[in-house]
Amino acid sequence: MDGWGGENLEMSFRVWMCHGSIEFVPCSRVAHLSRTNNTLNYEATNKNLVRLAHVWLDDYIRLFHLARPELKGIETSMDLSSRKRVRARLKCHNFKWFLDNIRPQKFVPDDNVQAWGRVRNAQSNRCLTVENFDEHQAFPFVTRPCVSNTSTNYILQLFSLDKTGMLRREEWCLDSVHGERANKTTLTRISSYHCDDRIASSWVHLSEGSQLINVQSALCLTTTGNQEVGLSPCEKGTRLSHQSWIFDFYL
Repeated sequence: MDGWGGENLEMSFRVWMCHGSIEFVPCSRVAHLSRTNNTLNYEATNKNLVRLAHVWLDDYIRLFHLARPELKGIETSMDLSSRKRVRARLKCHNFKWFLDNIRPQKFVPDDNVQAWGRVRNAQSNRCLTVENFDEHQAFPFVTRPCVSNTSTNYILQLFSLDKTGMLRREEWCLDSVHGERANKTTLTRISSYHCDDRIASSWVHLSEGSQLINVQSALCLTTTGNQEVGLSPCEKGTRLSHQSWIFDFYL
């Protein structure tokens, strides 16, 4: 690879998928020494990531393109044949093997789900959105104008309703803020909770364009028509309304 960026992931994939292993040694000390001047070359880093994706991710490259749509097509100017020959010569496992055996807890947005993609409100034509890219902390929810899959903000509007009924974005599940109760004028807030830290509420979505019902509270996901989104008592006859939601894909 040229410079740095992406090598940490490629080293891990290459070792595990090609019959090796990585051990964590207790009490070891690992450091990353940065140079005084920032020598990061973003063009080189992007090419490193493209190489990583096309050599190691197999069919899962579809998710790489969702996260980094601006990098699609760069591979046409790169010769990756030598790296692919190395992988073939070493008889390396495929990436599904890596997910099944090394990182089985990793959630895949379009696998074992009922529906996934953008969650669009039928009345406002706006999409459920998170406010930042940081997936290591809880985040608020709003609705924003829906963006296309060529936008770098597209990933902020991708959600999954998994087969257990959890409405989630990656490792974070949506639930009501405990202790709050909606009324006719006030929405119960929703927030994100790490899916492994607690038993998150399940959701029911009967069909495309129907309500998203939070089972534990018996309340429906609702938007006020602007950016505000929360839970309120479910209403009857609300198709194409502020309580009707449509995922991009139903499986």
